[in-house]
Amino acid sequence: MREALTHWRDPAAFAACALTRTRLAADLSDPVQELRALLGRAVDDLAGDPRGVRAREALTAGYFSGAPTQEAAARRLALPYGTYRRHLRQGMDLLCEALWRQELHGPR
Repeated sequence: MREALTHWRDPAAFAACALTRTRLAADLSDPVQELRALLGRAVDDLAGDPRGVRAREALTAGYFSGAPTQEAAARRLALPYGTYRRHLRQGMDLLCEALWRQELHGPR
């Protein structure tokens, strides 16, 4: 998951990440675009849970918005770096949990 998010803005690197070789991508006609859409929706869905609101903000600022460093993402959210990292870890945990559920049981 971290590899896919790290390479979010580089389609060629994203295409080579391990996530493209999972069950989530097995039946997709365009795995790169469809996995990117799936990840984007999964991150957005985190905001539906009160625990996930800050986690979603951290993931979005850190990976999707183009912040050059995690420190810059923390500044963008006006959070202390340690607090940002806590929200980012929680976001990764929640995102992995949601996608693992989908990997095992298919789409909802």
